[in-house]
Amino acid sequence: MNILHELIISSTGIAVLALVIAFIILAKSADVFVDSAISIAERFKVPRIIIGIVLVSLGTTAPELTVSHVSSRK
Repeated sequence: MNILHELIISSTGIAVLALVIAFIILAKSADVFVDSAISIAERFKVPRIIIGIVLVSLGTTAPELTVSHVSSRK
């Protein structure tokens, strides 16, 4: 991991490429997450509005939860 960190710091082009790859992975992961949540909810006959409410609440709460968790560990 340290070698990757050194490589990214040494070259702006590699840093931008790593950022683009990370955003692509993030977008694909979010797509799979939403599709999976919809599939599970449809299997249990949960209305789509409930799925949307739950996913939005998770999406807005997750960053705050992560920050709280990291700060409590320090």
